Amino acid sequence: MKIMQFTRIQRLRFSSYFLEQVYLPYAKFSYVPIFMFLSFLIGDVMHFGEAAFWPAIYRLILCSIMLSATYYIKNYRPKALQTGEVLLLLSGSLFLVYIAELAFAINDTNYQDGIMLVLVYIGTFSRLSLKYSATALTGALVIYLIGISPTMYVVDQPKEVERLTLYFSAYILCLTACIRRELEYINQFKQTQQIRSQQLTLAAQSAKLKIMALTDPLTELHNRLYLQQVIEPSIKIGQPLAIMMVDVDHFKRINDQFGHIKGDRVLQKLATVMKNVIGKKGAVIRFGGEEFLIICDIQQQHDFEQLADKLLNSVHCIAAGNNSLSVSIGTYYTPNLSQHLDDAIHRADECLYQSKNKGRNCITHYQYSVPVR
Repeated sequence: MKIMQFTRIQRLRFSSYFLEQVYLPYAKFSYVPIFMFLSFLIGDVMHFGEAAFWPAIYRLILCSIMLSATYYIKNYRPKALQTGEVLLLLSGSLFLVYIAELAFAINDTNYQDGIMLVLVYIGTFSRLSLKYSATALTGALVIYLIGISPTMYVVDQPKEVERLTLYFSAYILCLTACIRRELEYINQFKQTQQIRSQQLTLAAQSAKLKIMALTDPLTELHNRLYLQQVIEPSIKIGQPLAIMMVDVDHFKRINDQFGHIKGDRVLQKLATVMKNVIGKKGAVIRFGGEEFLIICDIQQQHDFEQLADKLLNSVHCIAAGNNSLSVSIGTYYTPNLSQHLDDAIHRADECLYQSKNKGRNCITHYQYSVPVR
């Protein structure tokens, strides 16, 4: 059986899939065999006449119990509904033995084949899983073999042998139908899993591509597209805003003297230092070339300026040829943003160029309307 090839996790997933997608959506049809069982009340009256009173009462009581139990399990214990349906079918089969005995008592041997309908229902109409179907089929057949067949064999041996042949044939056909049905469910489950796997793969690839689109490949920092698509929409007028523009001092000289590969490594090391210093306090963006933009989530200007000082000193640990690397920084802070983000970046950029004009390796803070050191 294919389900035996599943791992434990796959079997659990299949069980969940079967219950949620195959069985429970059609749980309301569990009432059908109960009403079929009740409809045979008419046959009882026709066969037994006045003697049908107590069988009719018992049938009505049993149907009431079946309906109540099915309703309760369906609505409050749905995972137990298959067990409930099997018990319903077997209890109905046992009741049919009682009816068959009453028929024997009046020498009626044509009212003992109700269990055949139970077998047919399980093999064709029911959506029970193979485990429960096989249990119900076997149980119903055993009930017939023990409860009805011996008496029928005594009454009419040739006819009962023929009837047993029909019962065993029906059992095998219905069991085969249940196996085929289970295999179809397994194939549907596998197709569903494949589709789900493809969806997850596509989602992962899409997320990866999105990250790649928003990330600078050299430094693994955010890029300007990230600034446009993620940062800008999140910034609101009236909230505090703290921005740093950072530029590597004499970066062209590093490239000219030591080559572009060395220059790239310097940028990568600088990116690592900036990410370590800024941490969760903000976003570091490669703005272009050797220029970086840092947008911080800091409420107090004093804390922001301290962070800028820390960054300025931290980059000195990076070697740039025979000297330590240095950067120039321009900052802009406002407790109440009143203009577009581009204007704020422009002001930080102005401060950056003032730092470069002052000799580099320093910070210029923009105080609202007047840039000051």
